[in-house]
Amino acid sequence: MGPSGPANPAGHEATDAEIFDAATGVFIPIPDLLSIERDRGRPRVVRLASGKLLVLGGNDKTSLAELFDPTARAFAPAAFLPYAVAKAQAVVRLNDGRVLVSGGSRDGTAVKDAAVYQP
Repeated sequence: MGPSGPANPAGHEATDAEIFDAATGVFIPIPDLLSIERDRGRPRVVRLASGKLLVLGGNDKTSLAELFDPTARAFAPAAFLPYAVAKAQAVVRLNDGRVLVSGGSRDGTAVKDAAVYQP
């Protein structure tokens, strides 16, 4: 599955993403994630006010967050978080449009930091 899903059946982290078309019941492949050299397994995804999706985490080796534009069906770099994080525990869009990211793990150790993404 794609950025919001689990690792692939072989147990490797995903480097691809798909869109589910509810009208046809079919998954449509989309371009690889920008950070393909840093596979993402179970990243966090949040919808921004613009309709784009912010994709982050899923690997404690990269701090790159990416934006997915569902209209263009393309990924673009968003920003770098202050730290790399896997399994972020909370990713919340705030009322003012910013996104709060907190918790997770890095190198098997719990992360007690938080960061705010400003679209």
